[in-house]
Amino acid sequence: MRVTMAMGLLLCFPGGLLAQTTAPATAPSDQSTPRAALKTFARALDAGDRARVLSMLQADSEQDKKLAAATADLAEATAQLRDVAIKTFGAEKSRALGVDPSGNAEALKRIESATESVQGDTATLRSPETEGPPLSMVRRDGVWRVPVSELSKDVEPADIDKNLADMNRQIKLMRELTTEVSAHKYATATEARQILDKRILSTSLPPITTAPSASTKP
Repeated sequence: MRVTMAMGLLLCFPGGLLAQTTAPATAPSDQSTPRAALKTFARALDAGDRARVLSMLQADSEQDKKLAAATADLAEATAQLRDVAIKTFGAEKSRALGVDPSGNAEALKRIESATESVQGDTATLRSPETEGPPLSMVRRDGVWRVPVSELSKDVEPADIDKNLADMNRQIKLMRELTTEVSAHKYATATEARQILDKRILSTSLPPITTAPSASTKP
């Protein structure tokens, strides 16, 4: 399965701070510190709480707003597919669709152990478990948020629009698969995942063109 920049966000934030989790974790929103805000953001992503994800992303441009919306939509679609998979196949048998029974505790543990550095209205969190750049955060209107630029900082500017299109296609496919799993179309989660992978691959390939026949006239 090809992972877009925001799909990568759902699976592991820069520095390995976030991982896809198992079930929505309810907790009051806390954006008073970078660490608390990131925990809240992790829970919002996991729960597929589209409104909260959007509220915690700092979007400073029209392109940022599009990426924020796609990220929130992807979180929502991922959570809906996961929840339907657990209901249909059970948690243990839904791993092929991203269900990880230990993911929630591990994700929050990584955030808790991250090194937090605050300078005015900017901050970074770095996980001790991985190399690479730290996660940057900003304070706006008295609360800490994740800049949308963090979602695409390793992506060439010219590729962002393409990745947005890829994300929106994946969201559509995941929602379609959620409907099919809910209707018990697949015997196992593995079968459902194989179908999803095939569909994502087919939509990422260029359209097939046919050569003109010998009888075609100019």
